[in-house]
Amino acid sequence: MDSTPPNNLYELLGLPAPQPDVQSAALTIESAGKRCDFWPSLFAAECGPVVWAFPCGRAERLVNIGGTGRTMSFPVEAGLWYACERCRRHVKADRWADLAREFGRTDGQVPAEWQAFRTARLPGNGYAWPLVAHRLPTVHKAVRDAWPRAVEAFDDEIRTRLENVRVLLEVEGRLYARCQQAEDVGWLAEKCGERLTASLIVLLGRPVSVALLPPA
Repeated sequence: MDSTPPNNLYELLGLPAPQPDVQSAALTIESAGKRCDFWPSLFAAECGPVVWAFPCGRAERLVNIGGTGRTMSFPVEAGLWYACERCRRHVKADRWADLAREFGRTDGQVPAEWQAFRTARLPGNGYAWPLVAHRLPTVHKAVRDAWPRAVEAFDDEIRTRLENVRVLLEVEGRLYARCQQAEDVGWLAEKCGERLTASLIVLLGRPVSVALLPPA
């Protein structure tokens, strides 16, 4: 378990904080007018509507200067790369040459701007944030059932605080949970973080981690 600064997850992704109950009030984002960032401007083929966003962090990209044997370093700024469904499928599967061919590059050569994305991509292969309601991440029933069972194992002082923690959503095996009191974030992480995580792993039968968020 770790303690995360207020709304750090959502600030990183450029998204609004979720409603108090993610299960009944879906997280939404305004993507109208966005163009797929994987559509090279010189290619004739077009993309469908934007329905995904890939978070990327700041990084450095080395570029070879043709014929000189020298390289230059260019910064890649942090931000979101927006994607249509077709491009998202290729990116998730690392089928870059296939995607390039769909845009008319018969040699399958990957455009330089895609290399920048591959350098700065966070947190890893396959990750994308959905922008349409029916694909928004939420909390699986198995997690909702496992959480109170894990909480029951603690003494009264810890259990009372954990019972006021709301699990908001799960992204890539990480459970984001909102504490009722700001001081509970660090206190719970210290007092029961490792035990709670270990218990959830046993109950769910798969690796998970827990990130505690302060009150909204």
